[in-house]
Amino acid sequence: MVLLNCSGAGGGVTAKDYMTQDFSYALRFLFKSPLYAFVSVITLALGMNIRQENGDKLRSV
Repeated sequence: MVLLNCSGAGGGVTAKDYMTQDFSYALRFLFKSPLYAFVSVITLALGMNIRQENGDKLRSV
């Protein structure tokens, strides 16, 4: 575990604490605006699909 801000023996905030806080903020934000979450997921899925198809075409050449 990486200590990012150490204040004395045994104290400090770890990277895990920051990641947990960021993850919970992201979930709260996505539940507050479900349309944004839906559009984001669809955009990512389409982008990955397009990338996969282009990779398949390049490998077949």
